[in-house]
Amino acid sequence: MGRIIPSLLFVVSLLISKGTMAQVRLGVKAGANASNLHLDAVTFDPLVGYQAGLMADLGLSSHFSIQPSLVINSKGSSTDLDIRDQNGQREDGTRAIFRLIYAEIPVLFLYKGSLGESWRWYGGVGPYVGIGITGKFKTDSDILEDQKIKFVLGKQSNYVGNVYKRMDYGLNAALGWR
Repeated sequence: MGRIIPSLLFVVSLLISKGTMAQVRLGVKAGANASNLHLDAVTFDPLVGYQAGLMADLGLSSHFSIQPSLVINSKGSSTDLDIRDQNGQREDGTRAIFRLIYAEIPVLFLYKGSLGESWRWYGGVGPYVGIGITGKFKTDSDILEDQKIKFVLGKQSNYVGNVYKRMDYGLNAALGWR
């Protein structure tokens, strides 16, 4: 993680300096995503979420561009939980939903092509770094209460009493048409 942020800042600074010579377009970015949580003892189902924010498209050539963005991204998972009493006997079952909201800075490296004169498509990949803003754990059970997700810095476990790592990073992919 210590090398990712300086590397990302270096790439963005190169993009800004290159952007003075290239075609720069600013815009709004919106879309859907699917995300999932992973724990050894629990099976999760992915949740469909949203992504919305602002982006810049820095044209490097007629087919290539770099697209840094600032987006709000909804992530999470759902699972079936057994609610057990003190003796380990099953009392109830419920569907639990973990919804996390992050502010993210993705940087996509895009290839753009065309299908005829009116259809243009694009596809690309790139890194992202995010910071947890808020979140909620919800169930449809009367026994378990809804809880607010807490984000912490450091190396705490991903899930211990609804405490999650504040920093997130990984890879993004995009495919679309205009």
